[in-house]
Amino acid sequence: MDDISAFKGVELIEYASKNYVYMSFDAHLRLGGVKEETINKLLCCSYEIHLGKGSTFAPEFDSSAVCHLKQGLLRTDVELVGDRISNSSFILKEGLFVSPGPDALSNVMYQCLEESVITCIPADVIYRESMKDETLFRYLVRIFSEISMKQRDWALFSNVVGKREHIIFSLILMCVHSSLYGKDNFTARYQDLSDMSGTTVQYVLKVIHEAFGVGAIRKVYGGFEVLDLKLLCSMVDYRILNELISKLVLDHE
Repeated sequence: MDDISAFKGVELIEYASKNYVYMSFDAHLRLGGVKEETINKLLCCSYEIHLGKGSTFAPEFDSSAVCHLKQGLLRTDVELVGDRISNSSFILKEGLFVSPGPDALSNVMYQCLEESVITCIPADVIYRESMKDETLFRYLVRIFSEISMKQRDWALFSNVVGKREHIIFSLILMCVHSSLYGKDNFTARYQDLSDMSGTTVQYVLKVIHEAFGVGAIRKVYGGFEVLDLKLLCSMVDYRILNELISKLVLDHE
């Protein structure tokens, strides 16, 4: 991947939109070095969950040890029990994620910000195939470790930035998500941004009014439309924005 440190806000978003790589469930496993025979067995034992916008998904380890977002957008709400810290991050289309183990120190809940399709593999299948294929075991250990680190990183991120910045970052990410689907114009409802940022509609309206004042958005019936992503990005520290985009979009595998 190119050095992204020189990108400033909107430049990185454009780069991310062009370089985001969609990866099917089997592609994730194949990239991890898992044997083709093992991949086929895992897929044969997998099942799909179809969830509507606004639905919640609280995966149980026994039935959904490893999951893949085939379609949609998820907000991840993580509560780190030992540290008494909670935070939210996001999973974009084709992202891989795992359920907390039986003795995990975190509680995880996923909210569907769009209609979503999730592919799941039960724990007993994972255990059985890991015993036969060491590459699967090593790959999943790495994935579990990386996701745990990201959850802690996002807990820190959520406590560093203020509520205003969190709303703007969430709006920018919604624009990125829209661009990944090839949509040029982005419109949303105030409730959508409230759901994604985890804040009240009243506070969202306050931030949207500020963005309206600088010309970054315009108000439309039932919501708003982003007119100038560059202006929107200028409302926050681009260094934090770079970290946000690089972690959520470019570092999704």
